[in-house]
Amino acid sequence: MPARHMANSTIAALVILAVILLVTAPLPAAQDDIVVEGALATNVNEHQQLMQMRMMNQGEFNAAQHIDSWVFQNVGNATMARMRFNAQLSLQLDEIQRVCNISAAQKEKLQLAARGDMARLFDEVAALHQKFSGTIDQQKINEVHQATQPLQKKVMTGIFGSDSFFAKTVKVTLTPQQAEKMKSIGEERRRFAYSASIDTALAILSNVVAMDEKQHTTLKKLLLEETEPSLRRSQYDFQLIMFRLSKLDEAKVKSLFNEVQWKALKQQLDSHRGYESMLKQQGVIAP
Repeated sequence: MPARHMANSTIAALVILAVILLVTAPLPAAQDDIVVEGALATNVNEHQQLMQMRMMNQGEFNAAQHIDSWVFQNVGNATMARMRFNAQLSLQLDEIQRVCNISAAQKEKLQLAARGDMARLFDEVAALHQKFSGTIDQQKINEVHQATQPLQKKVMTGIFGSDSFFAKTVKVTLTPQQAEKMKSIGEERRRFAYSASIDTALAILSNVVAMDEKQHTTLKKLLLEETEPSLRRSQYDFQLIMFRLSKLDEAKVKSLFNEVQWKALKQQLDSHRGYESMLKQQGVIAP
């Protein structure tokens, strides 16, 4: 066989072999492919997601992940919660310093008390991790959820509240004159915030009731004179104002509106009368 013909045959064979290999070779996985059974995870996070999906399908749950996600759901995670607590502490200490001009020794006592509050919270979270370790079933997950609720509330409302080491230390560390200044400033700030919340709530309510400026002003004055501000600012400011409004003397409120307006307003008030328990639970009003 001539050499040229042999060369052409060899090239043809190689081309055919290349085509076969190309056709039969597995397609490369896409960058964002979700991991499936028998496939390799494209990254660690996808692998973890797969394992969580498998456990959920089997009725199993990772207790540690659920505890942290529930306790710190409003701030992200434990690290972000610690940063938030430190920022809150810094703001409170700056205010006390500005109003009362506290000494270095007083400030050190308050910082120590605040660190105690933070340590107590994270110790309680650690205790939950120890109690509910490993994987748990669906029935147990409900128990875990209930156990995290008090801590979730602490994180959401702030750990330096009236029952905290910090608040108790403030009472015994400040002089009577300093304490009176802080009380006066605190009450003034609460009233100002409450007034702003009333304006916002009544503006929203006007979309339903169509209040004029005089009705808005009169109703606001009534709320400021006959109701108490919230214990803290929260995402429930509108519900608080509507609840407070529902508790006012009905005759006084009704006299401000015409029949059509009152009918629309009464529907709103009736729907907010039952918010007391929730507002107490969220620390917005006193229990």
